[in-house]
Amino acid sequence: MIVNIFAPYIKISYKKQLIIGAICYTINYAIEIPLVLSPFGIFLLILGSILGGFGAAIVWVSQGGFMTALF
Repeated sequence: MIVNIFAPYIKISYKKQLIIGAICYTINYAIEIPLVLSPFGIFLLILGSILGGFGAAIVWVSQGGFMTALF
């Protein structure tokens, strides 16, 4: 939720924002593949969730801005 507040103020192109969001999503899924139920595995799960949320906020805002720029 906090990233959604600051995501509109990222001043780079929409294409780069979409790439950053896609990288965050990929890291999120890659971290969860070797998940081991240990303290380090739980830490990785939390870190992946944070990156996934960051990526979702960036993608959401950049898609909206890109669609607005088209019309």
